[in-house]
Amino acid sequence: MIQSHLESPPAHTMQCFQLPQATLDQLNRTHRKFFWKTSSSEKGLPLVAWDKICLPKAKGGLGLRKSEAVNQAF
Repeated sequence: MIQSHLESPPAHTMQCFQLPQATLDQLNRTHRKFFWKTSSSEKGLPLVAWDKICLPKAKGGLGLRKSEAVNQAF
């Protein structure tokens, strides 16, 4: 459910356009904040590396995909 919530909004745009790297970086930053931010005013401590979160579920990750890879695939 988390994966579909985070990845579906930019998917249509990525299917139509090659997004600039700055936009992809902002998308990744937003996804990381979802996992690591404790409140609107406090930063959270990253307990798991982003590369680990982006691994497939079969390899112990959460199955999220980096924005650059998704945009390239589309």
